[in-house]
Amino acid sequence: MDNFDVGGGTYIISIISGLTDVDPITLTMCQISKDDPSKLNEATVAITLAAFSNTFLKAGLAFFLGSNRLRWITIGGLAVIVTGGAISLLFV
Repeated sequence: MDNFDVGGGTYIISIISGLTDVDPITLTMCQISKDDPSKLNEATVAITLAAFSNTFLKAGLAFFLGSNRLRWITIGGLAVIVTGGAISLLFV
């Protein structure tokens, strides 16, 4: 793993992986950043992207399958989550 380059491809895989589960990409990125601490920021972004894609998928399911009241609750919760995540990425 010494020559592993965290970058655009990793971010795409993080988003795709996050659609099903966040744990595998989280564990992988934690190991990469443990082996090479200079990759910590990229690992943080990759994990956040996976969490975002997972949240968007679940919010989409709730929005399209749920009641009208659940749709509004989902939109409000999603707005809070995305705002908080985006703000935290500014500090990375």
